[in-house]
Amino acid sequence: MRTTKILNNNVIEAKDEGLSQVIIIGRGIGHDRKRGDNISQDEVEEMFIMTNKSLFPTVKNLLTTVSTDLIETSNKVVNYGQKRLGHKINQNIIITLTDHLNYAIRRARDGFSTPNPLNRDIKKFYPIEYEIGEYA
Repeated sequence: MRTTKILNNNVIEAKDEGLSQVIIIGRGIGHDRKRGDNISQDEVEEMFIMTNKSLFPTVKNLLTTVSTDLIETSNKVVNYGQKRLGHKINQNIIITLTDHLNYAIRRARDGFSTPNPLNRDIKKFYPIEYEIGEYA
């Protein structure tokens, strides 16, 4: 893979071998890199292949404005969910979960609390999914 743009120290844009646009996340992966540099697979923590080109700017903006710790947390939650559910989950959910958690954290910091009136029903009918949410 070749670097096309450094977004920050932990996120870069690249083109894979098939020349698809990808976003790569890895601690320090953007540090001391320049356009055209090769990226080895062992440096990559997460890679997102952008199949929906219209979402690319939104995803890029999200991944460059949230902390790497939040992205890593989302990844851990998805991996935990896969183990608990016993099947693969589309890895792109990491982006959606990161956005959701970022918004929830901001609301909590601002003192907003929104109780879910369906909490009991969700826990009753979706106990594993509920437990994954508690883990998160």
